[in-house]
Amino acid sequence: MNPKNIQLRPARKNDCHILFEWVNNPHVRAMSLNSAPIGWEEHCTWFNRKLNDSLCRIYIGFYENQPVGHVRFDIENDTAYTGISVAQAHRSAGLGGLLLQLGVNKIFNETSIKRICATVKVDNIPSQRIFEKCGFLLQTPTLEGVCTFFLENSIENRK
Repeated sequence: MNPKNIQLRPARKNDCHILFEWVNNPHVRAMSLNSAPIGWEEHCTWFNRKLNDSLCRIYIGFYENQPVGHVRFDIENDTAYTGISVAQAHRSAGLGGLLLQLGVNKIFNETSIKRICATVKVDNIPSQRIFEKCGFLLQTPTLEGVCTFFLENSIENRK
């Protein structure tokens, strides 16, 4: 897989349906902090609110011009809270790490945030590996079935 074939673009209104499909995938729901299925109207309300929120960035990832996942950043003060999801057909191909790294580069280069935080279920080992591979450090101790990862803004993270 050539990383140069991966691209991110800001989410658009017409991405609502594909994000809905991705977030309601049974595996995604099982690994999410809130595992309840998400209804269409609830999703549309959330999505439109996030698209119009100046403190939120949602990027859709493309591989060879096909949508393969997304990375989101919610900014609070000098910290961005992130989440990623890869479409089921594209999992286990290394795309999660590539999408995350591209998103990290964008958010550090386009904003003044100082750190990125990610919260992951302790049994979501693939996501933990993605964050570790991208340079995130595990904050200890792990609480309530989740682990938190941090990445500080530095020259190395602005590739």
